Amino acid sequence: MPTIIRNALTAARVAAAKPGPELYRLHDGAGLYLTVEPGGARRWEQRIDVAGKRTWRGLGSYPERGLADARDESFAMRRANKIWPSVLLILCAPVCRRSSRLR
Repeated sequence: MPTIIRNALTAARVAAAKPGPELYRLHDGAGLYLTVEPGGARRWEQRIDVAGKRTWRGLGSYPERGLADARDESFAMRRANKIWPSVLLILCAPVCRRSSRLR
């Protein structure tokens, strides 16, 4: 059975994330990522599955939203998906409509 990674990032590692030539993501576990863009912008994103499609939902930019806040929001998103899967469908409705038009 694969090991589940949770809370892999530290505040020091997040603060030390430097932009590279390409966009890259640092994984914290349970679908939470810190995306670092070449221009230096950093943002939190949650990877979720909506209507069978994998998509990303933005949780805010760093440093306006810290690591602890991003983890709390990510946990709330996963919990809402378990209790009310239709909530994520409503939150991500534009993504689902766009992907259904492309099929």
